[in-house]
Amino acid sequence: MIKRLRRAARQGTHWLTAGRSREHQINSAAPLKIPFEKDTVEGYIASLDALIRAPGTHVYVDTSFLVWLTALGCEARNEFTGWLRAVAAGRVHVPVWAAHEYLRHHMGNLHGKKLKGIETALNDLANNTFNDLRPYIDTSFTGDSRSPAEIIAATRSVLIDVKRVAAIAGRWTKQHYDSNSKAIIEFINECGLPSAPMLDWMGDIQSVEEARFEGRIPPGFQDRNKSGANGGGANSFGDLMFWKEILHHAGQRRARGVVVISNDGKNDWVMGGLDQPDLDAELKVIASKLPPIPRPQPMLEYEAKASAGVQELMLVDRKYLAIYLRRTGVPSDRFFGSAIDVTLPSPDREDEAIRKQARDQATGRTSVASGIEPQRDTPKHLPVDDASGIADNPLALRLAFSASSSDANEKSGPLLDHMLANDAEGLGLDAFLTKEALANWDGRAAVWFGRSLGTRSIEGNALATTYTTDLLGVFERLPPRTATNLYLGLLASAYVDGSSLKTIPRTPWLPRLLALQGQPRAKGAIDAFRNIVADWPGRPVYLPDADRPALSVKPLLAKATGTAPRLTGLQIGGIGVIVEAQEDAGLRLANRFPGVTTVVLGDVVKDVCNALGIPFDQLMAHEAFEREVAFGSTVGIAAEGDLRNSMEDQS
Repeated sequence: MIKRLRRAARQGTHWLTAGRSREHQINSAAPLKIPFEKDTVEGYIASLDALIRAPGTHVYVDTSFLVWLTALGCEARNEFTGWLRAVAAGRVHVPVWAAHEYLRHHMGNLHGKKLKGIETALNDLANNTFNDLRPYIDTSFTGDSRSPAEIIAATRSVLIDVKRVAAIAGRWTKQHYDSNSKAIIEFINECGLPSAPMLDWMGDIQSVEEARFEGRIPPGFQDRNKSGANGGGANSFGDLMFWKEILHHAGQRRARGVVVISNDGKNDWVMGGLDQPDLDAELKVIASKLPPIPRPQPMLEYEAKASAGVQELMLVDRKYLAIYLRRTGVPSDRFFGSAIDVTLPSPDREDEAIRKQARDQATGRTSVASGIEPQRDTPKHLPVDDASGIADNPLALRLAFSASSSDANEKSGPLLDHMLANDAEGLGLDAFLTKEALANWDGRAAVWFGRSLGTRSIEGNALATTYTTDLLGVFERLPPRTATNLYLGLLASAYVDGSSLKTIPRTPWLPRLLALQGQPRAKGAIDAFRNIVADWPGRPVYLPDADRPALSVKPLLAKATGTAPRLTGLQIGGIGVIVEAQEDAGLRLANRFPGVTTVVLGDVVKDVCNALGIPFDQLMAHEAFEREVAFGSTVGIAAEGDLRNSMEDQS
């Protein structure tokens, strides 16, 4: 056994050094150095930046990184490739073995199989969870202010969203894989290494592999038990071939530095036993998913120096590459977002973070001495009873609506200013809408408050958007007449433009507003609103209606030129909402569904509804919703002028 391993080791020495000039073959003075000092993120970034910019450094990209890069959107991928070409032009390489392995995964539909599994798992999770959980959630819970009906509705909504995510996973392969893989293959072909005597190396690879694996010499000994599908294609020596190519090429080019970009974090590449580095405030957010700094296994450094003359070797994975790009000022927001794994926070922590971020963005507002101080140290409860001055009869609502267009209201204005001030950080809606705060309100104060809050949200105040969403979330828990008046104010902010109606209501919370149409507390507000604006100029495609009428859908399809019919138009409620010649590039389907030639009609209809303020759940079912349709380059969602023309034609 010992003799056989020694013979294999001698063959391995020849295998590793073959093809290099004599003076560059062996650096016998290179010692094996075992590091003991702790790496820091700052030190690692500085070293990587200096090494990768050095003219004598060559960069090699591994299969694992190429496969991951295929999943990225074009913006994130271009941030990476653009930076790499700029900083190391002519020194970036994809070894033949990495290209060969990528081709194998490409032909085997690796991404498609993975996403199909995710799609199936998410659909099963959503279906089974709601059926199993439904009997348990028809009750109230301590610490949750929602009613049983709200909890059931929220659970159902969340799980439907899970199924929507499953559908996204299912569509990705068809809509994006071809263009993404094409971009990666172009990168491989551009940066592929010159041919190396790989087939000659195959002759003694097994004996070399055996000797190295027995001695746990990196890389690849962690793959010694790798097995392939149906007993074939195990590729236990893939890492070894990849490493051999790097040494061969680096030796020929007399490289002084080598950077390997790889997502392989096994300890036959990366030195094991390292601690996570000390993190600053930004990195602590992702600490649970941030591994130790990828320091090369010392034997790799020894071999690179001894057999190829490489003085410095560094490894970098997607996470530390993302941190490096951000810390060195490279535009990389999309790449960073894709590369860094962030553990989802608890709901309470997420709600607090959203409010804090919203407050940080709400600049230019100062606290008003309103005499209303939020109670910070006691439990918060929304009021149960309406103030005596609030009425919800049609005349009172009409008068309150008329007064809501004024710039200020002495009763509710100070409270709104206090809510949107920067010094009220971390407080929920129930800290402001207290019994004491609303005690002197009348209908005018309530409608003005809802309209002003909604308007500030539409104008871009992120904190106002948060509170508007929260207000709609607790709508059923508010005092009934107060809720009706607030809803009327929100209707005014969403649909009124001066003394006319908006053709397209654009608000971030409109779907939540429309979801409440059938509630008794919303009915009085909707009826009053429709009566007030009945003769006003302007008209949206859909105006809120407490009866939630079903809306007809009529797709206009031309005969198929290929496998899918061509979408030329779409009518909802008799109004044309898609036009064949849209001048606005942002409204064209080609830009809203980039990189595809066909799309599921139902997805187009949902996009139209979101863009034009139409409740999708009120559309009549149509057999064509599940069909794939093609579309021309200029087909797009109707703009305001298109909608007005269609309404005039209808009338």
